[in-house]
Amino acid sequence: MSFAFTADIHYSFFVLETLWSIGAGMVILGLMIHLPFKIILATGLLILFGHNLIDLAERSRQTPVPLWWNLLHQPGVKPLGNGHNLFILYPFLSWAGLMMLGYCCGKLFTGMDALKETKYYCGRELVPSYSL
Repeated sequence: MSFAFTADIHYSFFVLETLWSIGAGMVILGLMIHLPFKIILATGLLILFGHNLIDLAERSRQTPVPLWWNLLHQPGVKPLGNGHNLFILYPFLSWAGLMMLGYCCGKLFTGMDALKETKYYCGRELVPSYSL
């Protein structure tokens, strides 16, 4: 993807964009699925609703943020040396939180009774076509 964005055969600019962020979120989710459901749900909700509160702490910061912070939360450019730079377009914290919530929604939906899913549609009771 870096070559597709920059057309630089020397790869002086590495771009970490959406695919990297989703992949990192999947790795984190893969590690978290061994935890209890409530912890995954609470972590996902904490990231979703608390994500923008981190911006308040960043606003008062006077020094440049470290690389791990850019990977986690704040987009930016970091020099790697020898004329190579790392451009972090999408940090992975918000994606990881959304994936945790998606996983929890999937667990909630698969736990529903299959009869309830077929019997009701938009609040109306449906009569199956095979009933007499």
